[in-house]
Amino acid sequence: EQQDPLEYLQSDEDDDEEKICAQRRLQEQRERLHGALALIELANL
Repeated sequence: EQQDPLEYLQSDEDDDEEKICAQRRLQEQRERLHGALALIELANL
C-alpha cells in the first residue's frame, strides 16, 4: 500500500499548524501567568 506523497505532505503541514497554534496558546497563558504573578508580588510589597 503506497501513500500519496502530496497527501502525506498536506497532513504534515496541518500537524505543524496545530503545533504552532498550541505553542501560541501556551505562550499566551504563560504571559498571563507572569502578569498575574507580577501583580501578586507588587501587592505583597
